[in-house]
Amino acid sequence: MKQVTEQEFEQYIEEIIQGNKSRKKVIKELETDSRTLKANIQKLAETNPELYGRFIKKFPYKTKARTGINYKGLIIAMIKNGYTLKQASQIYEIGIRTISRRIKDLEEQEPDLIKLYRQVALNQKCAIPITKETMDQIEQLNLEEVVLTDPVEEREQKLLKIERQYNQRCGQFKTNAEAAESMGFTYNQIMKLLRELYAIEIEKNERKRNLEQKMQLVKTQEEQEH
Repeated sequence: MKQVTEQEFEQYIEEIIQGNKSRKKVIKELETDSRTLKANIQKLAETNPELYGRFIKKFPYKTKARTGINYKGLIIAMIKNGYTLKQASQIYEIGIRTISRRIKDLEEQEPDLIKLYRQVALNQKCAIPITKETMDQIEQLNLEEVVLTDPVEEREQKLLKIERQYNQRCGQFKTNAEAAESMGFTYNQIMKLLRELYAIEIEKNERKRNLEQKMQLVKTQEEQEH
């Protein structure tokens, strides 16, 4: 990789964020490859977390697609929070058609829940006040986790375990390199894993803020409509 100062490298990343340069162009100008560029960008999590935070906000950490959604929990959340199909789709980033299909699939397994959902949805659509009986049914529902399996969180837990083990062993060995080697890693490999952990944690906080903003937006829209 071409030798540049820390400030010059940060300027390259800033230009990527602003859309002035593509990563392909930066790779060419820095005479490097995508893997090396990615590794150096991850180092920003330690040296310039503010810049790194803005980078992953625009180019999120990517992993395998979510593999498990608790659709019963999603429907309960829709009922208790008064979400429409469109709102639930925006908040949980699931297609409207997928949610509709899953609602139909659950009709046989959870007939009472789906009946309640359809009643609430009809009341919303027709602007009909919810009866006390329906409200009592809604209050009896217990919220459940909607996202059952999130590979990012699974990866984070694995990395946190490595971090804990590494920190413990750092106090048992003379050097950090020896501590890493006792775990079957080189020091550079451990540092790479820890940078990945910091990247996940920064994006996790960003995702949490985005979800809160989406939920607040839904609430504001709801208040304006009424």
